[in-house]
Amino acid sequence: MEEQTRAKQICDDDRKRFKRLHDEEWERERIKRLCSRLPPKITHKNEEILARELEEQEEQRAEAAWIVDDRMLADPRAHQEQERVRDEQLLERRRAQEEQRAKEQRAEVARIVEDRMLANQRAHQERERVRDEQLLERHRARKEQRARNAQITCLRESFIDVKLGRRISSKRRGRDSHYLVDFLLESSFIT
Repeated sequence: MEEQTRAKQICDDDRKRFKRLHDEEWERERIKRLCSRLPPKITHKNEEILARELEEQEEQRAEAAWIVDDRMLADPRAHQEQERVRDEQLLERRRAQEEQRAKEQRAEVARIVEDRMLANQRAHQERERVRDEQLLERHRARKEQRARNAQITCLRESFIDVKLGRRISSKRRGRDSHYLVDFLLESSFIT
C-alpha cells in the first residue's frame, strides 16, 4: 500500500513539475508576443492604417491562444493528457537523436577499425613480399654459389687429372670428351 501511495505521490510531483514548466514556457511566450507587438514607427497615414490592422490581427491571434489555453485549464484532464503527449513526443525525439548519435558513433568506430585492419593487412602483405624477395634472393645466391663450386670442382679434378698425368683411355676420351668441351664452354660464358 505504501508503494502505491509513494508511486501516486511521485506521479503527482511530476505533474506539478511539468505544469510549472509549461506555465513558465507559456509566460515567456506571452511576454515575447507582447514585446513583439510594440507599434512600429509610422511616417505616413496609409502605413498608420496598415499598422493598426496588423495590431488588431495580432490581438485576435493572442485572444484565440488565450481562449485555447483557458479551455485547457478548464479541463485539467485534457491539459494533462496534452502535456503527457507533448512530453512523450519530446522524449521520443531525444531518444531518436541519441540513437542517431550512437549509430553514427558506431559507424565511425567501425570505419576506424576497418581502416586499421586494412593498414595492418597492407603492412603484413608488404612484410611478406619483402621476406619472399629476400628468400628468393638467397635461393638464387645459393644456386649460383653451388654452380660456381661445381665448376671449380670439375676444373680442379680435370687439372689434377692432367697434372698427375692420368691418361684417359681413348675409348673413354672419345666418349666423354664432348662433355668436357661443353662444360668448359659453359664455364667461360658464366664467368
